[in-house]
Order: sequence, then structure tokens, then C-alpha cells
Amino acid sequence: MEKKITFKEQYYIGLNLLKEDIEKCKADHLYSTIVQYFEYPLSLMEQEVKESIANNIDTEQYYMDKCKQIEEIYTRFVMSVAIVSKRFGPKTARIKEKCSNAFSKILKPKNKK
Repeated sequence: MEKKITFKEQYYIGLNLLKEDIEKCKADHLYSTIVQYFEYPLSLMEQEVKESIANNIDTEQYYMDKCKQIEEIYTRFVMSVAIVSKRFGPKTARIKEKCSNAFSKILKPKNKK
């Protein structure tokens, strides 16, 4: 039987995964410039969670809202990395992306009428 994961656990899992990805980008000079835009909101969120734990107002609903915030930050992060990669990434990576897009259009099944 599976153990049900609480929103508090999900929050910490999401936070740690996001931090790991941010650290990977911080090490890469191509993405290091956008890292600051994601570290700051995360530090504010962590401080807010610490204060809510200290004041004993951290409920499952509270963590559900924090999970949504993590998801929004993660979505913005992924989109930003994709934009930077597409715009400033190595030319070989862009060529591979164009080729894969072309192949996916060719291999895409056609609807029969």
C-alpha cells in the first residue's frame, strides 16, 4: 500500500528539486545571469515558511498554496532557461533542436478524413 504524501512533504521535495536545478544553472555561465531572479523569491518563501512554523500557522492548506507557488516559480524557471537556451545557446544545440522539430513534423501521424 502506498504512503500518502502530505503537502508539507511535497513542498520540501519541490523546493529541493528547484534549488538543485538553480544550482546547476548557477554553475553554467549561459544561465547564471537569470539565477538571481529565482533565488530571491525562493529565499523570501523559505523565510515566510519559517515564520509560519514559528507562529504555528502552517496547515495543509498553507502548504498546498506554497506548492502552487513552487510550481509557478518552476514553470517560469523552465521557460526562462528555454528562452535563454534558444536565444543564446550554442549553434549546434539550436541546429539539433530545429532538426528534431522538423523530424517530429515529418513523423507526425496525419489524420485521415
